[in-house]
Amino acid sequence: MTEKELQAIRARAEAATEGPWRANCYGILGGQERVLWPTDIGTVESFDKNILFILEARQDVPKLLAEVERLQHALQTYREYGSLFIADMHNGFSLTDLVETKLSEEACGNDEE
Repeated sequence: MTEKELQAIRARAEAATEGPWRANCYGILGGQERVLWPTDIGTVESFDKNILFILEARQDVPKLLAEVERLQHALQTYREYGSLFIADMHNGFSLTDLVETKLSEEACGNDEE
């Protein structure tokens, strides 16, 4: 996830009104679907920002989940191989190099475990 994507998600979240939000059911379409509309979401201006937040959530949430998983994996890799970094510090390796090398090896199927 890029910094620009993260900033855009943050801006949408900060522009939306505080929750919790509620929804009103206005009927049934096609015999199955309910039309839900958020209530208690502020002024007309904040309404537009809230709608943008809702519309983009379908794309934002999976991106955020993928980023959390990537960071969790990187942290786990650091925990598993951090001691190797300590041992190799005198050889000029950085922790970033070590983690990126390990993640690259795993992605390419070159994991020696």
